[in-house]
Amino acid sequence: MSAVMIRVDAASWQLGYDAALSGVPSWLGRRNLVAEIDSWSWISGYIEGEAARLKRGSQGTSKLDANREY
Repeated sequence: MSAVMIRVDAASWQLGYDAALSGVPSWLGRRNLVAEIDSWSWISGYIEGEAARLKRGSQGTSKLDANREY
């Protein structure tokens, strides 16, 4: 089996990450990307940003235990 390497465009990745953190739907932010590499980079950043947003949201609403930890 051979490995597939994909180049990530840092600017597109950051745009996707920022969009997810701010709650922009994935279909709305991604539609303006023309190049395939930009699309892959954007969605990669979006996935990471969505995970960060969900993690941040769950920590803000969960109760602290006796040690003041989540």
